This record gives sequence, C-alpha cells and structure tokens, in this order.
Amino acid sequence: KEGKSGRTPGKAKSPEPFASPAARASPNAAAMPGATVYNFDDGVPPSEFSWTGDVAWFIDSTRSYSPPYSSGSGIIADGQLTCLLNRPAYRTVAVGFQYSVSSEPNDLFFFAIDDEQVGWKGGEVDWTSVCITHPAGLVTYGWCYTKDNANTSGLDAAWVDDVVIVAE
Repeated sequence: KEGKSGRTPGKAKSPEPFASPAARASPNAAAMPGATVYNFDDGVPPSEFSWTGDVAWFIDSTRSYSPPYSSGSGIIADGQLTCLLNRPAYRTVAVGFQYSVSSEPNDLFFFAIDDEQVGWKGGEVDWTSVCITHPAGLVTYGWCYTKDNANTSGLDAAWVDDVVIVAE
C-alpha cells in the first residue's frame, strides 16, 4: 500500500543501530551550508513529504522535540509497517533528525536511504539526534515504524522532528 507516492523501504533487517560510530561521528546537519529544516511546527504536513505502508503518518501535538508538533507514525497492527518519505528534487549529502520511540524492543523504528537501512531502534527511546552524511545524489529518505506479529508495549509508535536535509 502506498500513500501520496512512494515505495516501501525494506523491512527492518539488521543494519547497525543508530548508536553506530558512523552515525555518531557525523557533523550537525543544521550547521552545514545548504541545510533545509522541516520541523512540522505549522501543524500541516510539508508538501515535500509523503507516506507509504499500511497507515499514514500524521502531525502530532502530544509528543515533539521542539514544540508544538512532530510527525508521528500511524497506529498500526501487528505485522504492519508505516513510512514517512522525502524525495528531494536536488542532490543531497546529509540528513539529520530527532526521533523518539515507544514500543516493545522487537517493534522497530528504522531509517533508510534509497531502501537501504542506515539504523534502527526499538523499545523506549527518548528524543535522540541523528546526523548521517552520504555520497552526493538524488535519494529517497524513509523513516519507518514496523510491528512484529506479537505483543504490545508502550505507545507502539515512533516520532520524527526537526528533519534537516542538506543540499550538495
């Protein structure tokens, strides 16, 4: 199933978690020249974003890194997936964002660039900053939340805020 446009990034498989040295060593994306910030603070989904999967992502006022809003994963059932997508129309070299997760450890929030997972995290995760540099190119960024086939814990959701995309 797809939203406005897009393909579904691959299901969570076993890349490095976001705590990997590559993610930690990257510079702050917002400080890089050519940075565009999406903070969802006008309460309307930015036109540059779409969704794919079983349920749409939404603008959420109950949990945000920089109030008043963030983008939250849709409420999904066991075995389902929902992804927030961004396909910049220009060549990019880095992406940064804040994320938070409230789930059981086997339900995962993951981030992908062109369908390749860069990092994942499950369980209870307070707001965490990630900045990832990558080779310059036209790419698709995907922020996804997926549930396994059993159990429920926490709020069963993920949130993204203060997305920064850096042009070449």
